[in-house]
Amino acid sequence: MCAGLAVWVAGVLLPNAGFMGAAGLFPTNLTVMTTLAGIVEWVAAGLAGAALYKEGAGSAQSMAARA
Repeated sequence: MCAGLAVWVAGVLLPNAGFMGAAGLFPTNLTVMTTLAGIVEWVAAGLAGAALYKEGAGSAQSMAARA
């Protein structure tokens, strides 16, 4: 989840704040709405990825053997 947050900051927050907000190209409410929509998208993507990725019992045993 930390990697997802870092990607959201780099890919959504900074461009929205820099280009849309600070430059004054778009209204503030549009900037806020797109930034919040971006965090919702990234959370949904993280949850979907976590639901699809499952480690089997064998991989947990092999990780314990490596340690």
